[in-house]
Amino acid sequence: RFDEAVEWRRLIAERTQGPVSLLIVPRFHLIDEWTDPVTTWLQAVITQGDEPVVHGYSHAATRRGDEREFRTLSDGATAARMQLARQTLVTLGVDCRGFIAPCYAAPRLSSRALRVAGLQWWATRVSLNTATRSITVPSLGVGASTATRRVITPTAVRLASQAIRRAPRVRIDLHPADLHHPRLRAAGIELIERAVEQHGETVTHSTMLDEDSDGSGRV
Repeated sequence: RFDEAVEWRRLIAERTQGPVSLLIVPRFHLIDEWTDPVTTWLQAVITQGDEPVVHGYSHAATRRGDEREFRTLSDGATAARMQLARQTLVTLGVDCRGFIAPCYAAPRLSSRALRVAGLQWWATRVSLNTATRSITVPSLGVGASTATRRVITPTAVRLASQAIRRAPRVRIDLHPADLHHPRLRAAGIELIERAVEQHGETVTHSTMLDEDSDGSGRV
């Protein structure tokens, strides 16, 4: 996953100098792979302006093959898992303000859970949220999880990007697995280029929340 993250970051940097949000899983599928090159690169890009975001603890549920880690957790269990994820990253020198659940599946996520975890915001597929505020920011992204998704989503996201091209803000979800499929890679690059052309330089999730809702059109 590290090599793919570096490659996506390189492809973005070739098209815009703005920062991005990096979704981080502390123990992906319960495997520890935090080598010095990984932590050094991560801390470097954060220092340069990129934003670290908690993206679950393991990105896996108990059911084999199910990556919707938070789908069946209670509010208390959700808070505990988010807190564990954030604290694990802190030990690596990475502190996060925000949370995005794997597959956006966190039906019991509450402001209390966020507060217990020491986080300030979370995102759904269509919005960014704090305890007191919600702003509409739709997300676009292709998917490599199944053969059907690999065939359908490149065309679907292109159509969707046309439909919401007048939206003041839009997010683009890029996944490591996308780079292993030429059509998905090409679709992801096209989305980046189209978004930058239509909306200008990239900004992070936290920046969108910190800014006034002024229709500036950043992504």
